[in-house]
Amino acid sequence: MKKITLFLHLASSLFFCANLLHAQNVGMGITTPQAPLHIKTAGLEVLRLEGSGTPSLSLYDNGTYRGSLVSRSTNMELYNALPIIISPGFTPSTTFLNNGNVGIGVITPAYRLDVNGDANFTGALRTNGIAGVSGQVLTSNGGAAPTWTNSALTNQIRFSAGIQSPVNVFSGVMGFTVKYNLDPAITINPLSIGFNHTGLYHFDIHAVPNAGGNSAPFFGLTLMTSYSGSYELARPHAVAASGPSSYVENDIYSIDIYLIAGNLLQLPFTLSANAAGYNVEGWLTGYLISD
Repeated sequence: MKKITLFLHLASSLFFCANLLHAQNVGMGITTPQAPLHIKTAGLEVLRLEGSGTPSLSLYDNGTYRGSLVSRSTNMELYNALPIIISPGFTPSTTFLNNGNVGIGVITPAYRLDVNGDANFTGALRTNGIAGVSGQVLTSNGGAAPTWTNSALTNQIRFSAGIQSPVNVFSGVMGFTVKYNLDPAITINPLSIGFNHTGLYHFDIHAVPNAGGNSAPFFGLTLMTSYSGSYELARPHAVAASGPSSYVENDIYSIDIYLIAGNLLQLPFTLSANAAGYNVEGWLTGYLISD
């Protein structure tokens, strides 16, 4: 009887092994495996692979090596000779190319970061590690990296001053009186204007030479800077008559000048007349166009 029982157990085992080899599926925790290795457990850890040093999991395609997942002491690395595509919901969303380009919503990214869609920033936007300052805009430099610059329409470097020469003085520098000054980078002094911000500035200067007498006076006006040269606004010339025994000229001079921080601006003048009470007066306005 024992021999018959042993025979039946052996036959059953051989039959099970034959079915197992024929099906080529192995189940652990499941009697109907649906894959060559089908593991089912109620626990959280389903499979553990353990090695030493830098254990890895290699992937092959019919004998051709495709890549590896390598665990190191400081990171986890995915090696692959082909692009890596992440497809949540079975839809490709993020692509990593071999050359380092990353695409979000782009299958073949042409740049280090190629995004198809909107981008939202909750922190600072930086270029070359620089976030700029409040009010600045990001300006293109063609093929080079963009830079932060002040917007001509939003910068606060704007100022205005009244100008006046001493009465009955043939030549000298115009005096300044503040009308408004919106930025501490500009200092309006009695005989000069100081600039502590480098950039391209626009100036409008309204200078009115007044002279009486019976002969036309000569008038000239120059814009002079300490580091950026001098600019002749009005070449010395005879002031045209504006009425009987009256000579008044009413002109506005406009100029753009690139000033380096530390510059001082002055307005030297000449005015020759043969009657008492002659002088030059008017106003100056200026603002920063761009850095």
